[in-house]
Amino acid sequence: MENTEQALQSGIFCFLTKDFPEFDVVEGDRCLIVGTQNLPISPLDPYLTRLHFIVAAVNDEDDVIIEGGAALVSPESIYPLENKEQKRLMKKYEKKLNKINKDSN
Repeated sequence: MENTEQALQSGIFCFLTKDFPEFDVVEGDRCLIVGTQNLPISPLDPYLTRLHFIVAAVNDEDDVIIEGGAALVSPESIYPLENKEQKRLMKKYEKKLNKINKDSN
């Protein structure tokens, strides 16, 4: 199996490891990390924070779905895809973004 030991960061495609029915995604669905947010671990100590990830769903056609909104998830809720799949999805995503940018100009 190919190495999947990647740091979780923006621009990484992942599997969800739990359901998020409010965003119509379930365990095993793919997502793209589109941002990060630090949140307090406890109201008692607002300066002790933990990094959470903002993710957008990826549909069966490999399209990143931004229109439905993004979910805020903990690091335990996502697992990076293999490097080969990362590259394939990123290439497709960049191609789509380039087309959108070209069409808007």
